[in-house]
Amino acid sequence: MECKKLFNMELFFAVVLVILLTITILIVFSFIIAKITEFIFKWKKRQFSKKNFWQTFVISLLICLIISGMVCGGVL
Repeated sequence: MECKKLFNMELFFAVVLVILLTITILIVFSFIIAKITEFIFKWKKRQFSKKNFWQTFVISLLICLIISGMVCGGVL
């Protein structure tokens, strides 16, 4: 009984670790995409506010999460 309980805890922590790692990678990737977009706007001498930055970040994050969900769900 104790071995089964220990296995479930290890599995639980493994799943939590994978989820946290995926979220961290997606946040970093979205931040990089937003920074690249900001650089392109500044390079073309256009206005790019903080609101635009966070909108770009959130949209990029949502697209990444949709793609990740489709891959994990077996659609792609």
